[in-house]
Amino acid sequence: MKFWGRGRLLVVGLAGLIVVGTVARLTTNRGTTVSATNRLVTPTSLAVVVSRPDTLTVIPATAVPHESTVPGGNATAVLAQSSMPARVVSSLKVAQTPVGVAVDTARGRLYVVDAGNGTVVVVDEATLGVIDRIDVGGGPVGITVAGSTGHAYVAQSKSNRVAVIDTSTNQLVNEVPVGKSPEGVAVDPTTAAVYVTNVGSNTVTVIDGETDAVVANVTVGQRPQSLAFDPTAKRAYVANVLDDTVSVLDGGTNRILATIPVGAQPDAVAVSPGTNQVFVGNYLDGTVSIVDASTYKVTSTVHAGDGPFGIAADSAMHRVYVADFVANRVAVLEGSTGKVIQTISSPGGPYAVAIDPAINRVYVANSDGHDVTVIER
Repeated sequence: MKFWGRGRLLVVGLAGLIVVGTVARLTTNRGTTVSATNRLVTPTSLAVVVSRPDTLTVIPATAVPHESTVPGGNATAVLAQSSMPARVVSSLKVAQTPVGVAVDTARGRLYVVDAGNGTVVVVDEATLGVIDRIDVGGGPVGITVAGSTGHAYVAQSKSNRVAVIDTSTNQLVNEVPVGKSPEGVAVDPTTAAVYVTNVGSNTVTVIDGETDAVVANVTVGQRPQSLAFDPTAKRAYVANVLDDTVSVLDGGTNRILATIPVGAQPDAVAVSPGTNQVFVGNYLDGTVSIVDASTYKVTSTVHAGDGPFGIAADSAMHRVYVADFVANRVAVLEGSTGKVIQTISSPGGPYAVAIDPAINRVYVANSDGHDVTVIER
């Protein structure tokens, strides 16, 4: 089988995958089986993503030697040059006011929170067509998907609850009372614990994802708007908008370990476990604070636009995607340095970002534009 990159040829054969020269854009060998004994011969500038039905293995670009052994089992390998530009491939007119996005990689589903209609729109990633619309009400904002339980969790800011959706049936199966004006939601993929920021009560509610019981309410800073969970270190990072801080919550004890001063009005946070970094979008001063997750210290602050609002980190490709609500664009940062390497137009108030590493896509919810921008990495 042969696949063409821009200006170079990628050859896929029984002996493995061989890249002749370099490819200037994403090249995949979908449907090709790679055995445990095959080896990948690649330039060092390429990242290698090897996916199997139950596993996703990533060899970062900085760690790829000239020759690498493919992890065992039947696999589909994806070669992607870390310096290639991302591009917009579609705009989904699926919601009146899209304010949240999350991906169920196992089912190939995109979940879009439509605050205007009080619904969650379910989109098939393969066709980009709408599969279902789930009425959740209550002023929905943030959303996350827990693969271990097969549930999606939606913060209902007006009803002070979290809606629980069964992703196998797309049915609303429960509503969990939390604090005042919940907005951000994240999950520990191992324990299925769900973390919810309550803007009106300055707390984070911790929910047992197996039973939907509230197990803790933890006081954090003022107006905690968003949060992200580090599954490796078992830490939740909470952006406190009015404190200009990030609270670090221990996922094992539900206690605050540290409070990190960041930029002005932090309202978005993302974690990159692969690089042990935390990225905090500071809306008021247009910056991103880069935090060392081992020391809880800000190592650098970079200008990332006029009003960073949503943020997502791509550990595999060493990229950070920052939704700039004011400038109507997405800034792409190089993960290790924070340098802005690309800006992508996303008109209509980009509000939230989600990444599906399995198919190399980034989704941006544009709250004023009534659409979701689909970006190919």
